[in-house]
Amino acid sequence: MTSLSEIVIFNALGATLIALLVAVIGSRLRRPAVVHALWLLVLVKLVAFPLVEVGLVPKRAGAAFAPHKGDASLQVDETHARAANASSQRREAQPADITLVEATIGENRSALRVTPATLLWSLLSAGAFLVLALAALRLARFERRLRGAAEAPAAVRESADAIARALGMKRTPRIRVVAAAIPPSLGPRPWSCEILLPQTLLERLSSEERDTLIAHELAHVRRRDHWVRLLELVVVALYWWHPVVWWARRNLRLAEEKSCDALVAEKWPGRARAYVEGLLKTIEYLLDEKVPNPGIAPATGDASNIEERVRMILQPKPRRALPRGSRALLLVAAIAAIAVSPGWVGGEKSASKEDDERDAAQKLEMIAVQREEMRLQRELEELELRRMQIEQQLAQSQVQMKTEQLRAKLATLEAEGQEQEAAEVRQHLAELEREFALHRKQIEFEQGHAKRRIQLQWELRELMMDREESMARGDEERARELMERMKLLEHDMQELHLEELRAEIERGRERLQQATAELELEKLSKP
Repeated sequence: MTSLSEIVIFNALGATLIALLVAVIGSRLRRPAVVHALWLLVLVKLVAFPLVEVGLVPKRAGAAFAPHKGDASLQVDETHARAANASSQRREAQPADITLVEATIGENRSALRVTPATLLWSLLSAGAFLVLALAALRLARFERRLRGAAEAPAAVRESADAIARALGMKRTPRIRVVAAAIPPSLGPRPWSCEILLPQTLLERLSSEERDTLIAHELAHVRRRDHWVRLLELVVVALYWWHPVVWWARRNLRLAEEKSCDALVAEKWPGRARAYVEGLLKTIEYLLDEKVPNPGIAPATGDASNIEERVRMILQPKPRRALPRGSRALLLVAAIAAIAVSPGWVGGEKSASKEDDERDAAQKLEMIAVQREEMRLQRELEELELRRMQIEQQLAQSQVQMKTEQLRAKLATLEAEGQEQEAAEVRQHLAELEREFALHRKQIEFEQGHAKRRIQLQWELRELMMDREESMARGDEERARELMERMKLLEHDMQELHLEELRAEIERGRERLQQATAELELEKLSKP
């Protein structure tokens, strides 16, 4: 599996197959604790990371949700093409090189666009948010009902301690009595487990019925059912769209109540009738008070399958412990169900590999064509640089020719004794030589940096092509090494850009100093 979409879909498919199998087994099995564990396995399967794949799904059937590997490559090619074109069009502008590097390093950041997959993930995320928001709202409402809750009376705590010891529990959780109408339940926070009992219901129950009710809640604590609620919330938030989740959730809670009933009936068979009376009074209380089930913690009083629960309590059947072999077999089956996941059919997967190889070969051919195009572009840029150098040499020759002419004129004026005209020519000649020296210095600097910039730019493009070729061949280590070298080149290009900026600032400072000196000289020459 290569994508989160495949993991989600295949987990949902695997959980569906397990749920169907559990439904068949559960209809024949008379051990509610085992049935509960099997339905819990369905939820665990949905959030488990698959380790082994078994080919069940044809590749074409999964094409709707499986990402096409060529799409990312095409997007990268388009990104490189746009970056290369932009760089060739603006090669005289220094920021173009940095833009090319940023486009190369950020090649995995695809352009934001609305696609069916994006809409689907947005819908799933919105549903998960609503599920969690609804759970938080229910928790807040339930917390408000617990305001003013008091510690249970001493007689209730003493009975709870005795029942907890009989169930083999090391400590008795906190028990609080609530004045508001709530179902008998565990506290909503698994990490601070407590038992919550409504005051109105306690007044209706006899001491024996009350003890069986407390025993039922302690059975939930002993079985860690409050932690199951937390797992259940996570699974429902992630897979709210999957009907099997809601089906498994309902059967899990029914098996949970039956498991607690079986545990209490087994420990105190003489209190079976009191247990049933207390259970019926609890259901009657919930109906009279119209108590909502918060759904965030194990709660007693679910009226679903009440007849079956009463029959199981009043007519318990002797049960023998599962043989060790059966328990080991169930454990192995559970581990296999979690680790093994449906996958693509082997024949189709082989065809997919052939497609990948063909795509890689086409990719290498495209890279070869791009290399040839880059070579031609480099020759054109070198010719353009040579043309600029020739134009600059021609301009320098013209300045030198004009300088020689002024020197010849100066010599003539000096020979004729025309000192005023000679002074003016001498000043003009000095200014021209000074401007020529500054211009020559600037030209030499710009030519050197232009050569260096072009060299870095083409080294970067060569590394980009090498990296694309390495990725097409599957050499990820080589691709990472080339990426590091590209980052170093980017740093060198940025340093080169900073040097050019500093040089420009220095030239501006020299011109300013020259203009200031000329202004001062002009002031002194005036009478």
